[in-house]
Amino acid sequence: MKGIITAGFTFWDANGVLDAEATKAYCDFQVKAGVDGLFIIGSTGEFATMDVATRKQAAEMYKKALDSRLPLIIHTGALLPEEAFELTEHAAALGADAVAAVPPFYYPYDQDALFAYFSQLAVKAGDTPVYLYNFPAAAKNDLPPVLVKRLMDAHSNIAGVKDTSQDYTRYVDYTDILGKNATVFMGSDAMLLAALVMGGAGCVTATAACFPEVMVDIKKEYEAGNLERARELQLLASRLRLLFGKAPGLPIRKAGLVMRGFNSPLVHFPMRQLKGSEFEQFAIAVRALEKEFSYTLTAPINE
Repeated sequence: MKGIITAGFTFWDANGVLDAEATKAYCDFQVKAGVDGLFIIGSTGEFATMDVATRKQAAEMYKKALDSRLPLIIHTGALLPEEAFELTEHAAALGADAVAAVPPFYYPYDQDALFAYFSQLAVKAGDTPVYLYNFPAAAKNDLPPVLVKRLMDAHSNIAGVKDTSQDYTRYVDYTDILGKNATVFMGSDAMLLAALVMGGAGCVTATAACFPEVMVDIKKEYEAGNLERARELQLLASRLRLLFGKAPGLPIRKAGLVMRGFNSPLVHFPMRQLKGSEFEQFAIAVRALEKEFSYTLTAPINE
């Protein structure tokens, strides 16, 4: 698996119930935008606000809505090992193209503990490929390349890593130490182009959750040899990342969809909904970027 993998949203109705209709419309949008896969129920998908039953329901909803039109990676990481293992078995039985998992979080764990944990998770996945999800800022547990290599050597279905360390030297070390048979996804949208230069597999990207075209076009321009335009679009993606990083975070990302006529901006409690003034400030900033970079971000989804 490689290319532009969208870190997908989870959609809720006004009662906090999963929204199947919005999920189907979103899958149609992502397929049309030309992305290479979907990564669901991860950080962008609000996994940490959901119980096991809801996560299973969301996975089933996405599997049905996507209907095998794109590869589907289901994130199964959880605080409790038992929940992560149960979700991994469910994703594998559902027919996910791959699963991904952050380490168990809150407490620090050493490499031997993490090796034992991911070894059990790999067994639960059966023949389904597993991607380790390195996000030390959130998980509080780092997955160094030597540990990932040790796990890959021990379990043939561990296929690689998604690196959201925000450390480019770490990404380079992954590509070097894990070797050419490993899939190394960049997890920072600001470094997609740099990852492609290093021969990386691509990017699992939250920007693509609402503006997939810019991430797809960075890859297209790079592969066509148009490096200057690829650099310009990478800078645009980096500017968007700064906008998305403002409080309250995830609701701002969903505002990008609202600007495109997709009326499903709600997030799951205890996240708060976006205020009207915050939406207007975000919309003004996005339109300014469109003008500066001569690039349309907010084309209506249904056009």
